[in-house]
Amino acid sequence: MDDNQESLKENYRFRCHVGLFCETIRIAVEEMREIEEVLLFLKDLGRKHRMYGATPTYIKTAGEGIVYAIDRKLGNEFTRSMKTSWKKFFTILQDSILEGLEFG
Repeated sequence: MDDNQESLKENYRFRCHVGLFCETIRIAVEEMREIEEVLLFLKDLGRKHRMYGATPTYIKTAGEGIVYAIDRKLGNEFTRSMKTSWKKFFTILQDSILEGLEFG
């Protein structure tokens, strides 16, 4: 692990943000049956991120990062079908966040 990665692990604000990010993903998965409510929440989240100076690239990178992390963790158990499904799911979430971010 390089110094930059170690620095992030020790950064309190970064760790808090990671926790909130993971909690948001957990809620989105658990509340998938109420997807319209989830998408409204994510659109509002996009508005908030706009105030913090987030860019569309940040949002897109986050979803890609999660799929990459799942792929690394599960290895061969992460089938092509599963990967495709997760990518579609994150694209749906991402689009709502981007809508709030761009058109707030």
